[in-house]
This record gives sequence, structure tokens and C-alpha cells, in this order.
Amino acid sequence: MASLMKKDGTNDMADDADRDNPSQEKSLAKSGNIPAKNPVSANLKSGVTGVNRGGFFTIYKKGQGYWTRIGTVGGAVLIALLTSQFLYLRAAVWFQVNNRPNMPVVLGLVGGFLAIFTLVVFMAVNRANVVDFLIATDSEMKKVNWTTKAELIGSTKVVIIFMLFIAFLLFAFDTFFGYVFYLIKVLQFGPFG
Repeated sequence: MASLMKKDGTNDMADDADRDNPSQEKSLAKSGNIPAKNPVSANLKSGVTGVNRGGFFTIYKKGQGYWTRIGTVGGAVLIALLTSQFLYLRAAVWFQVNNRPNMPVVLGLVGGFLAIFTLVVFMAVNRANVVDFLIATDSEMKKVNWTTKAELIGSTKVVIIFMLFIAFLLFAFDTFFGYVFYLIKVLQFGPFG
């Protein structure tokens, strides 16, 4: 697929076959069977597998869904750090020699865990269906209508005022019924006694 710029500044993404036979493109457009211009998406839609995406460490659809990928990797890093700390503290107790932790074994266990966890996270986050989900999530988050600062402050004030009103109301009812039950001798002490 090649990207060509026309003289007027627009992109021309036509395939070579479409340039050779413009009548075929018009007949396909009338029938509604317009071929996909992206061969990878055409293969994915048709169920064709084995599309060469590059090497093992090639990032699938690089540059798309950036913030959701960063968030996912950030969550994975947090899980890795907390689990590594847990393993470090526990392995120091599990692997002791003469009442001292065997540090090469402890560090080897933590390092091995980090290496395996990193590989598993990379493979999971780089799968085609996961990447497509993250890209779709990123595009949906861009459509969200976020509140302005003034709306947020106004809504927060309403919630705090309502919460204080309900707290005062519950306090008043509790005090009232506490005195009523004290006067009819159900309670031994009054609300403030």
C-alpha cells in the first residue's frame, strides 16, 4: 500500500489494480462490494490467518491506542513490583542458610519472575484482539464529554451539602428517639448520658 499526495494536497490511496481498471471499481461500488484498501484488515475480516506482522518483538499497530496501552503497561508494572516485593520478603524466609537469607537464590527467583512476567505481559498486550480492544477503548475515551472545572466544583458542592444535611437529619432523629426510649424506660441512659 502506498500513500501518494495529489497536487491539491489530498491523499490518493488507490491500489495498482484499481488504477488499471476504473470500470471495475465503479461496478464494485454500485454492488456494494468495495474491496478494502488495507490488505491486513481485509485478511482479518475474511478470516485469513498467517499475516506477516514482522518479528516477535514487533509492536502490533504501533502508535494507535497509545494512552490505553500506557495505562495497561502501568498497571502491569504495579502488579509486577508488588508481587516482586512479596516474593522478595517471603523468599528471604523460605530460603535461609545459617539463619541468613540465601540472596543469590532470592534475587534469582525475583529476577526470574520479572522476566517471565514481562514476557507474558508483552505477549498478552500485543495480541491482535487485545490491541484492537485497547485502540477502540482509546477512541471511545476521546468521545467522552468530560465535565468542566466549574461543573465539577458545583456538583461536588451539591454532594457535600446534601451529605451534611442527611447527617444532621439522622443525628436529630437519633437524638429524638434516644430521648423517647429513655423516657419510656427502654434505654437505661439518654443519648448524651
